[in-house]
Amino acid sequence: MNSFINNLNKREKYLIFLALAAILIFFIFSISSNLISSVNSSNKQLAKVKNDYEYVVAKIEVLNQSLVNSKLNITDISSFLQNEKSNLVINSEVLKEEDYLKINFLTKNLQDSIAISDEVSAKLNMNLKMVEYTKIDNQSQTILYFN
Repeated sequence: MNSFINNLNKREKYLIFLALAAILIFFIFSISSNLISSVNSSNKQLAKVKNDYEYVVAKIEVLNQSLVNSKLNITDISSFLQNEKSNLVINSEVLKEEDYLKINFLTKNLQDSIAISDEVSAKLNMNLKMVEYTKIDNQSQTILYFN
């Protein structure tokens, strides 16, 4: 191989060198073009994922805000128990403790207590922790604990 290269004249050596350099430049250009298109594709995917993420975060913030706004406060619960169910609820009390909400009410029977408990639980966006039903004389006392 060495003798073949040595037998070539100066012009032929330059032509072979230029051909190899052109092939090398073509490979470098081809690889860099492929790399640039991959980076552009990745940037487009990143922008799409980022927009999707921001959309989901915005919707979650709106949902959380609506949940916070929809929570009833103590006066709303008290007025619900006194006004709307005045013929069913004999006595009611709503207390906000450190880590829970305690709702205590007295009804004529157990069915009314269960029905009112279900309505209050449905209106509140809180987890029901514990329920106590107690029969006192001919009345039913209910205590609901929410956290």
